[in-house]
Amino acid sequence: MGDPAGGPMHVDGGYSWFRRENPDVVTVKFIPTMAYQRASATDIAERSRIDRIPALAPALRAYRALKNKLVK
Repeated sequence: MGDPAGGPMHVDGGYSWFRRENPDVVTVKFIPTMAYQRASATDIAERSRIDRIPALAPALRAYRALKNKLVK
């Protein structure tokens, strides 16, 4: 959940921290899911080893595009 004192953290950790520290704030859940996270290479962390191999980039893009179509 990130820094227990509420210091610098990624946005998802910030949401979890805020909810834990503010239990009086109402949280809602949408059913069915109103959004999803698409498959993509990270742009906020160090890329995985496979994402650092330029020759594999076209295959990875195709794989992620197919995965995104199947998840919808």
